[in-house]
Amino acid sequence: MAPLALAGGQAPASGPATVALYLCEQCAQPPVADGRLDDLCWQGLPMTDAFYQYWTPIPKPPPLKTAARACYDDSGLYLGIALSDEHIGTLRAAIHDRDNPLTWTDDCVEIMVDPTNSGSSYLKFCTNLNAARYDERSADLVLDGGWNVEGWQVATSRNADSWTIEFALPWSDVGASPRDGDIWSFDLVRYSFSTGGFPRGDLVAGRGRGAAAELRVPGLRPLLDRRPGGPRAPGQRGGEDQGNAHPGAPA
Repeated sequence: MAPLALAGGQAPASGPATVALYLCEQCAQPPVADGRLDDLCWQGLPMTDAFYQYWTPIPKPPPLKTAARACYDDSGLYLGIALSDEHIGTLRAAIHDRDNPLTWTDDCVEIMVDPTNSGSSYLKFCTNLNAARYDERSADLVLDGGWNVEGWQVATSRNADSWTIEFALPWSDVGASPRDGDIWSFDLVRYSFSTGGFPRGDLVAGRGRGAAAELRVPGLRPLLDRRPGGPRAPGQRGGEDQGNAHPGAPA
């Protein structure tokens, strides 16, 4: 299998959106989904860490650092995400149950994948510090919160000044697997409430630097208001190592 390119629309301060690519490399050994990011496969992979706030008049760097890596094998797509936070003890983590549509109101990460690179459809996988799982899809700009797949795994780990996430998304859940020359749209969104200054959270998406990717999926922005808990307004937004995991159903 050839490397998979993940693409998204970059959001400059002015002018049309541009496109950047993340070269998602194949791994010989997949990571163990324990949330700790210490697997050999994560070493040496390109990293995206130049994120920006959007839902603001001019996109700007967020107050918290986020870094992400991705790889894949014959079974699925894997993502490792590190989320720095000086206020780790005040992370919002109220949701524990499966498929709670308010998972986004916690400190969380949302992953959107569009294998067809359509800009109007995607699959969303969302988790918080508790490794609660919420998934939904959009087909031609119509959201379906009742969509569920059970194979995907997520695990989290908490450290003194950061928390980390590992996602494992099997191709059976994504509904496609990469072929030579494929370019998939991809989006990573982080909500952070821990600073206290931004009660609705910061919405951030990755921007490319070098080999890393701008992870903003074209066409997503109009959809993000339409969910329980009210609209997402434009943003104003340790301790022992602790892990959480939801393994999903056996393949």
